[in-house]
Amino acid sequence: FKSRKQRLHLIYPQGDTDHLGGGGLYRRSAIEKIGYLTNLNLHGYEEAELGIRLQAAGYKLHRLAAPYFSHASYTMPTFKMLTYRWKNGFLWAPGELLRNCWGKKHFPAALKIVRNELIFTLYILVLIICLLSFNPGVIIIALLPLLAFIALKAIKNKSLRDGLQSVINLSLFSAGMVRG
Repeated sequence: FKSRKQRLHLIYPQGDTDHLGGGGLYRRSAIEKIGYLTNLNLHGYEEAELGIRLQAAGYKLHRLAAPYFSHASYTMPTFKMLTYRWKNGFLWAPGELLRNCWGKKHFPAALKIVRNELIFTLYILVLIICLLSFNPGVIIIALLPLLAFIALKAIKNKSLRDGLQSVINLSLFSAGMVRG
């Protein structure tokens, strides 16, 4: 979760944005025009889905440069937190978002929101296919991007453990994407 803290300025950008993660104030008339506030079928990414629908209806979203929420993080150890996120369905949310937007004009916007999870999921599928080839050369080549990712995360965070945890986190999001 150290990686998330490093990206907070990207997750919650000020100014014009595609969604108001963490919540926001919305015009009632805008919500009425698009039909509903929150999709009850999603275990996460509710603000992203709302932002996608609002933008598809022609609205713009703008995050003000003012404190807008105070969030107390969980104090669980990493693997306990990942287990909790799986059990409560949060890790399924990227797949649920894509399924919900499938066939709608705003599906490309949903792909953009979950692109990291989607890319990693596709990579894992390719890796599994390569592992099933039982060809050592193919397997080694297929593992190189994963090893490079771990190495870069380890260098960035000065911790091999953090690099491995990032892969585990993305792997669970990938499984959740398939599940969702």
